[in-house]
Amino acid sequence: MSGRDKPQRRRNKPGEGGRLREEVLVAAFGILQQEGTIEAVTLRAVAARVGITAPSLYGHFRDVTHLRGELRNLAFEQLLEACDTAAAGISDPVLGLFVRSERIVTWGVEFPGRHRLMFTRIDSASDAAGYRSFDALVATIRECVRAGRSASADPAEDGAYLLAALNGLVMTKTTMTGFPWPELGLAVREVTSRIVRIVEPPRPA
Repeated sequence: MSGRDKPQRRRNKPGEGGRLREEVLVAAFGILQQEGTIEAVTLRAVAARVGITAPSLYGHFRDVTHLRGELRNLAFEQLLEACDTAAAGISDPVLGLFVRSERIVTWGVEFPGRHRLMFTRIDSASDAAGYRSFDALVATIRECVRAGRSASADPAEDGAYLLAALNGLVMTKTTMTGFPWPELGLAVREVTSRIVRIVEPPRPA
């Protein structure tokens, strides 16, 4: 590709640096979704997609590890937002747990690259966003216990088991595509019910 063929990007006005940062993150997620691996997200590849030179990124990201760490944090935040949105307005705690669990799986299937990134160790990257997502799941389990709908003796421990199982569903669903898996929603509810020891299913509205 010649210099004349490269995409040209309008230069940001003063104070619009945040806009470039957002464009970079969107472009990086686009590469991740297309290629399926974080190794494909390089400063050169992202800069080319945005239409800037790689050195222009250094005002926002120290290096490619910093960029990948930011993507990892943002992926956790996006997952938490997706779960909160799906469960919003649901008063039945068991149904809320089922919906939140199912959204974890469907989001991972929809964005397999982001899902793998969330469980990739990146030097100096914070795990704070991941813990917030986990805490929201545990809080929902505790609501089920308080309502007498779950026999979980340790919601935090059962939440860890549940999260591992749900992410296992994502991995098997996205890699073993030819296997005759049960319907996804049914599988999620069965796994969730067994691990959290649901004693009463969702009540009719």
